[in-house]
Amino acid sequence: MLNMFEILMWFPIFLIAGYVCEKLLWRDLGPFKYVVYCIGFVGVVIHEVCHFIMSVLVGVPPKAISVKLKSETSNGISPHGYVDTGEKSKSFMQAFLIGLAPLFFSTWLFFFCLNVIFFNPNLNGSISDDNVPFVVLGCGFVCLSLLIGLTPSKADFGFIGKAFSEDVGYSLYQICLVFLSGFLVWLLLIYFEIELMLDILYYILVFLFYYGLKYFFCLIQYILKPNQLKTRENLKADESDWLYE
Repeated sequence: MLNMFEILMWFPIFLIAGYVCEKLLWRDLGPFKYVVYCIGFVGVVIHEVCHFIMSVLVGVPPKAISVKLKSETSNGISPHGYVDTGEKSKSFMQAFLIGLAPLFFSTWLFFFCLNVIFFNPNLNGSISDDNVPFVVLGCGFVCLSLLIGLTPSKADFGFIGKAFSEDVGYSLYQICLVFLSGFLVWLLLIYFEIELMLDILYYILVFLFYYGLKYFFCLIQYILKPNQLKTRENLKADESDWLYE
């Protein structure tokens, strides 16, 4: 159970580290700038793929994904990209998970790469000792790319803010459900002294509790006020939402 809260505490730390890393690397470093461009491009690819995967997971199938190396205005090297999530209205929780997906996924991947570098460089014996340095260098390269690509852009925060402002009441309701779900999972695991084998199972439990509570409250609302049941599907977005690098 401690690991679940440890990873939550690491998210803001990685967010700050990512912005610092961007400031340090995205400047003229002389002959090393091309190495930085490669690291940054891989980071952008990971960033947009995270948006794409999370969009699919939360039920918002993306229409397009694009990653470019050069700027469209100056024609200079400027890795960037976007994911088109379409015109369908998104709930706050959907937008929150999609917008911050690079932070979530990249943090987990970063720890995985560190684990490989320091504790399992030969990948359980599948890599020969001669190739271990290449594995370590590769994981180090990916770690730097993750630090650059995990930071949400202004467009990502704007995407989340727009979804929140479209229905403030429903957004606050979703936030309360998340905290209530997490609290109930914590009580359940503490009371029955359950320790799950994989950390991701904790989040799956929170996810299941969230939807269980959501539809339980919907059922109560339907029984009490059948004509006032509100669904997000009735809301329409005014324009397409884009997620930029």
